[in-house]
Amino acid sequence: HDRPCHGRQALGFDRAQRAARTADVTARFDLIERSTADGRISGIANLRSYSFRLVQRSADFRVAHADHGDYRYGRAELNGVEPTSRNDGLAIVAGRGLSGKPGEALIERGLADAWHVEPGREIGMRTDRGAWSGTIVGVTVEPDNVAYPLASQPRIYLNYDELQAQLSTAPPPATHPVNAAYLNVVNPDRLPETLVQARTASFGLTGTTFATRSGVRALIQQAGGLVVALLTAFAAIAMLSAAAMLAAASHARVTRDLPTIGALRSLGFTPRGLAGSYALEAAFTAIPAVGLGIVAGALIVAGPTGHLLGDLNELAPAAPLGLLHLAALAVTTLLASIAAGWPALAAARRPVVQSLGGASLTRPKRAMTAARPIALGARLALRRPGRLAVSVLSVAASVATVFLMLALGRFLLNAEREPAALGERYSLLVDGGDGVTARVRATPGVAAAANRYEVRAVDAFNLGEPIKLVAFGEGREAVFPGRPLLSGRRFNGPDEAEVGRGLAQSLGLAVGSRLIAQLEGGGEVRLRVSGILQELANDGRVAYVDPSALLRAKPDMFFHVATRASPDISISDLKQRLADEGLHSDTNGGLATNGGSFVGTIVALLRAVAGVNGLVCAALVLLALIVLARERSETIGILRATGGTGKDVRALLFGAGAVLVTIAIPVGYLLERTLLGPALSRIVDRYGALPLAPNVTEVVGVALVAVAVAAATAALAARRYVRQPVVRSLRGE
Repeated sequence: HDRPCHGRQALGFDRAQRAARTADVTARFDLIERSTADGRISGIANLRSYSFRLVQRSADFRVAHADHGDYRYGRAELNGVEPTSRNDGLAIVAGRGLSGKPGEALIERGLADAWHVEPGREIGMRTDRGAWSGTIVGVTVEPDNVAYPLASQPRIYLNYDELQAQLSTAPPPATHPVNAAYLNVVNPDRLPETLVQARTASFGLTGTTFATRSGVRALIQQAGGLVVALLTAFAAIAMLSAAAMLAAASHARVTRDLPTIGALRSLGFTPRGLAGSYALEAAFTAIPAVGLGIVAGALIVAGPTGHLLGDLNELAPAAPLGLLHLAALAVTTLLASIAAGWPALAAARRPVVQSLGGASLTRPKRAMTAARPIALGARLALRRPGRLAVSVLSVAASVATVFLMLALGRFLLNAEREPAALGERYSLLVDGGDGVTARVRATPGVAAAANRYEVRAVDAFNLGEPIKLVAFGEGREAVFPGRPLLSGRRFNGPDEAEVGRGLAQSLGLAVGSRLIAQLEGGGEVRLRVSGILQELANDGRVAYVDPSALLRAKPDMFFHVATRASPDISISDLKQRLADEGLHSDTNGGLATNGGSFVGTIVALLRAVAGVNGLVCAALVLLALIVLARERSETIGILRATGGTGKDVRALLFGAGAVLVTIAIPVGYLLERTLLGPALSRIVDRYGALPLAPNVTEVVGVALVAVAVAAATAALAARRYVRQPVVRSLRGE
């Protein structure tokens, strides 16, 4: 399961893992002497190689700006890397790796992108033994976690000897302290047994945790699981809508060519031969058109996709186009051929006389032409109910996709900006400590407060399955009433837990099952599942427990104070009041802590898809009006011959387009509410039912844009008939 999967080379996670030569197992522990760690690890069977690191969890640093002499300051995790390890676990994306010379540093790509830092900049740090300064020689990606700023702190890499010389935290008489080991195994299929032996070898060490590649994959999925799943489902639904639009366009084309099909049948062409010719013509037309669309689409989303992969510490493909795009071209060409050939075959099997007869003409009275061209256009559209139904369904599919995109984008933004959308009534998290909870509750502007405990863990039977355990202390109901229950009941006591559906599906849990979790840094909890919840954060891998269950395993566990603000005070004002009391607070991050840029990237992708979908919708309306104008060219000729102007011709076609979009908008709304929205929720079943209904503002906005599209397409479709002589229109040309 943890072996690099060559069949999934298109995935950014696998690209990053291969480029970084990521270890099969990462072990972290409290500081010990390197020789002690070496003695424990070297005896593990199935081990091919291993290396050590020294990690300083948090340190002040500064980076110089290129154009002027000022600095930008922050806190980062420092990693001391051994030069003999050849920087294993790091993928260099700019500059070069560490050479072993003093004064060199690497920074992670998330920091480089967020702060616009390039190799060659000066970097400095304040350490236990003073200050250190050097030069950034490269930018790297380490795909074992999400990137900064999704991660609270960026990572900076130094030579091991330099970092060790700057720290005074080594336990005496240690001279070469380490607190992380990176293990590569000989046979990945025997990895579970190797992990069991590694856990045995670590007996007596404190703060020990293990992470495998599958565990890292699951951890990254926790950061982007919901939004990525929603995008995947959205893409599948958009493809179905595109297939409906393609079928509608082909039907319209065949309807327009009915006289031609009848003439060819009278000359001896067989129905299959005609269908084959339409399919072949569609293939020749589709190859350049689809190819252009794929290239344009890939280029449009390349930027947002690259940012999305960067936030997840993954690598974008070397080129925006690849084998998957060629496969998409082939499949789409095949679908276009089928969509063109099938209605042509049905039309060719009709009686020849019926096809040659073409369309009946409507010869309106003069009173109806010059005086009411919009009503005439609406009447012409309604005279072909079958064709109108096909056009309405194709446009409605596009409108439904737009509604779904708008609702999805609004839901993601609300979940990120408004924690209340996820059922979290608290807006601030205050750093805990002795007496802090009472001080927070006494601060003016605080409506309620409760201690909040959080710890990472893994399933005791599968170390590759990460879990987040969360507990609220006294006053929980006022700040967090709990996620919506899907089955079971609320926990009652320290031996029970409510788990997210994502966690239940990953571990095969049900109400009454036993959850055994190994806590990060040591300790174990055994809990019975009392209920399954709708959990949107962390890929649904969250369990809510009683705080005594966690404190029993880790009595010194740190906590935050979840703080709910009064309605009459702003969050910024409350933060300032808490700061005046000497209390540090952070804003509740909602769907993803520090994830504003991440959600912004997702919304940018949705907007790109919406723009393309809007162009497709406009093209469908234009196609429907062109078919109607060609079929009713004699009617347009009569309109012009009886005094109608170009404005009247445009009004006629606008009337037809208005009928089309007026019917398509409510149909599209019903499709989104009854089909697309529920289908998307079913695809992302691990998160439960999602609120994906468009609101009134979105419906009105789409309606206004649709009317504008009808007017613009009517003007385009009318250009030919306004410019050509009236006689040609009367002849049906």
